[in-house]
Amino acid sequence: SIFNAWTGLGGSADKGRGGQVNFEDPLLTIHQLRWLYRKNQYAKRYVNIFPDYALRKGWRVADESDDQEPTKAFDTELRTRTVAMKAAVAARKFGGCPVAVVTNNEDITEPWSSKDSEILNLIPLDPEEAIPVRWFSSMADPRFREVASWNINPRIGTISTSQQEFAIQAGEWHSDRIIYIPGSVLSDYERLSNIVQYGYDDSVLQTAWDAIRARTSDDMNLSALMEELSVTVIKIEGLASLQLAEQEQTLDMRARAIARDKSNNQPVPMGAGAE
Repeated sequence: SIFNAWTGLGGSADKGRGGQVNFEDPLLTIHQLRWLYRKNQYAKRYVNIFPDYALRKGWRVADESDDQEPTKAFDTELRTRTVAMKAAVAARKFGGCPVAVVTNNEDITEPWSSKDSEILNLIPLDPEEAIPVRWFSSMADPRFREVASWNINPRIGTISTSQQEFAIQAGEWHSDRIIYIPGSVLSDYERLSNIVQYGYDDSVLQTAWDAIRARTSDDMNLSALMEELSVTVIKIEGLASLQLAEQEQTLDMRARAIARDKSNNQPVPMGAGAE
């Protein structure tokens, strides 16, 4: 917003103003996000740090009753702290995490009501297990452009190397039976236009990817530099007592033998007093 007429800073010749948004830089895919989290220490720490900090001591719900922990039995039975941790990590990693609310009312296409059914389990789902298929389309509906139903197909294990077994309640679930935990929140328009994961928000790793890549590259470059700076020292007993020509010949023969054995991945024999 300020141009220095004397130095040119802030103007068209300022190198600092040459950077532009790169529209050709693709977003990371679900598969890339999955492996980046599993293989890169910086990505894993960036994803985990907030859930770890927020949930390290659990939580306590207070109400008007005299019970100091009114939800303790519920939390213990449904393992809500474990579910919340898994869902928070998955949401930051993938951009969102749908949590299936399993009840004793098996009509999964209808909204869930606490009056006529009981919660049996809470299941965090992977993006490949939960796909949005319908949206609220009426502009008069307060939930306009929110997901109305999900196609749920949870993996529960394999019974052979070629056959996969799926849960009985796979199918189209009403959104009232899904608790959606967002990642890096997008607008409704952006979320519906998300080419990486249609209907989900953004992974926090999308914006951190350049920094993670740069930091990992710095680590690799530093390791390579330290390797190049290392100096190999050979100690041969009795070398100093030889004539200069004999020293050169002995050292050359020894160096060649070491290089040959190392190239063949063979142990390098050392004489008495040699290092």
